[in-house]
Amino acid sequence: MLRTVLLGVIRDESEVDDILHDVLLQVWDLGDKYKPGRRGLRGLLVTLARQRALDRLRRRVAYRRATLTSEANAVIPGLTGRADSVANKLKFRQALEA
Repeated sequence: MLRTVLLGVIRDESEVDDILHDVLLQVWDLGDKYKPGRRGLRGLLVTLARQRALDRLRRRVAYRRATLTSEANAVIPGLTGRADSVANKLKFRQALEA
């Protein structure tokens, strides 16, 4: 069940086991705080798995953005800030046409 939730979010089977491991560790850490009367275990597990998968996606996007920015700065001196800003896109296009 959790594997299906994780695959639905991240769509990368190579990361599913790692995220699932993180979720189970988090459940272990939260064990003394779990109150069966307040919410079901299934809902808790699905919520934690989905949150971890979304965190992994955000981290992946941030890494790609940082990598793109550093590569663009190495190729085209003078780029500042985000590599996908309008000014930087123009500099990038001009460099490609040169």
